[in-house]
Amino acid sequence: MSYDLIKGGEMRRGLVAVVCLAFCGTLLAQERWSNEKPGVWAHDKNTITLTQDGAEYTIKHTAKRDWSFYGFPRIAVKVGELFKLSGEVKLESAGESSAIFSVVLRSGEGEVVAWSYGEAHVRKSSSDWQPVARTFLVPVGVSTIEPRLIGTGAAVVKARGLRIERVAENPYLVTPSSR
Repeated sequence: MSYDLIKGGEMRRGLVAVVCLAFCGTLLAQERWSNEKPGVWAHDKNTITLTQDGAEYTIKHTAKRDWSFYGFPRIAVKVGELFKLSGEVKLESAGESSAIFSVVLRSGEGEVVAWSYGEAHVRKSSSDWQPVARTFLVPVGVSTIEPRLIGTGAAVVKARGLRIERVAENPYLVTPSSR
């Protein structure tokens, strides 16, 4: 989308798009998704549990290897679209552990392009809620994204308000048919 504030030229149209992308992102939000069918997976069997108390989820993982909290739908995307991941997470651990809110990238054939992209890292262990947020552009070769909270190590992880929103299309992608 572009608007000419002053008649003439591609430079003004591009400038308006950049200014709008930088300052109006949340105003352009078209769609939002939240965790509809929550579930957990762990590399080591019988080492993970999930409980829910209202809008708050608690993941308890007792092993060293990786785990995943999933349930967002796969979202159809276009190259260059801008998305924002956000929410709040608590990471409680006595040892080495991590938690990351990110998306799985998949090609048009459903093949995984990247298991973790657009990563919003949770800071080291804390009993306080930590905001997690990351904005990212969809790269070339990707047709769907699937948000999830992932991590490694034994920990109690609490999450609330995890969501993803489509913020904008990339104003720099111009095709001959869009001129």
